[in-house]
Amino acid sequence: MKRWPKKLASPSCVRLPTFFHETLSRVTERLWHFPSNRVFSDREALTPGRLTLGTLTAPGSGQVQQAGRLVRLGRLSLAELDAQPGRASTDAILDGLRDLGYEQGRDYFLERRDAGGNPARLHELVMDLVRLPVDVLLVTGVTATMAAHRATKTIPIVCMMGDPVGRGFVKSLARPGGNITGVTLTSGGSDIGGKFLQLLHEVAPTAFRIGFLRSANNPATAPTVFFPAASLSAIQLVPVEMRDASGLDQAFDALIRAKVQALTSDGDPLTDAQFRRIAEFAMKRRLPGMYPRRQFVDAGGLMSYGPNLYDTWKRAALHVDKIIKGAKPADLPVEQPTKFELAINVKTANALGVTIPQSILVRADEIVQ
Repeated sequence: MKRWPKKLASPSCVRLPTFFHETLSRVTERLWHFPSNRVFSDREALTPGRLTLGTLTAPGSGQVQQAGRLVRLGRLSLAELDAQPGRASTDAILDGLRDLGYEQGRDYFLERRDAGGNPARLHELVMDLVRLPVDVLLVTGVTATMAAHRATKTIPIVCMMGDPVGRGFVKSLARPGGNITGVTLTSGGSDIGGKFLQLLHEVAPTAFRIGFLRSANNPATAPTVFFPAASLSAIQLVPVEMRDASGLDQAFDALIRAKVQALTSDGDPLTDAQFRRIAEFAMKRRLPGMYPRRQFVDAGGLMSYGPNLYDTWKRAALHVDKIIKGAKPADLPVEQPTKFELAINVKTANALGVTIPQSILVRADEIVQ
């Protein structure tokens, strides 16, 4: 039987190496932030052996540790598709972090909150992340970014949205000046709404009443903002709004009553999440459609034009990396897309009896047969 030295009154007096004290502190901190009603994020459930010395990386083993603990990232999205932009099956920004050498569970913890298409839940969800607290908020879409902006002026926010300057989230793209940075879906001088109407006119020159399906929660896609006045002079635009996913059927009814002859949408996460139903509606009503996201074309929509969401959001991982290493969001320029992609579904065009001009086909980045 082992005997303790006489100078030590009990085993509790044994001096343990510094590493064990630091590890114990990190375990305690991790458990302290788990409220009793906490719903664990995916891949983060407390399974046997979850909190082990192997998982809690030893000091000095990686750059992602801050003050002796792993980084906690908070992912806020309005809809599930919003966290998987484009045709991706994973969250692009997490793929970007992986490419930079970060591993979930080893280098960072992920706290995911999804509003299920209901904007009213965003405030509650983002406040949950702020109270944990998280080290960086990852947010997509103007509605979710607005909720995050209102919730905190100190936690760094990396976002992807249309016009952060116009919405007042950053002072300028070059010098954001606050706690928000990230990537934007517009480029300098781009006129995405006008481009939609131009392409629609080229493939459906007789379409006069154009339905515009948009989120009522996004001021940046108000018709007077989204479309330049000149592009509206030769058509009758029919804006139809929805406030949450449950309002889509009413929006469809309004489009039918208005007898629209073609359809487009605003690119908000709320409407993007309904891409399958929107594409099906357009096909059933025989409406040529021009959409902002490629997944509409894959679902049977006629055309799409816009930046590659997956690539754009993946690049935002560079901002997260820099913030983890000590950079301030105020000093990190907001990046703009450098390429916009045109996709065309020829099968849909044939079903609708629409002839795609050769001048548009040669400009297409991808043609779906």
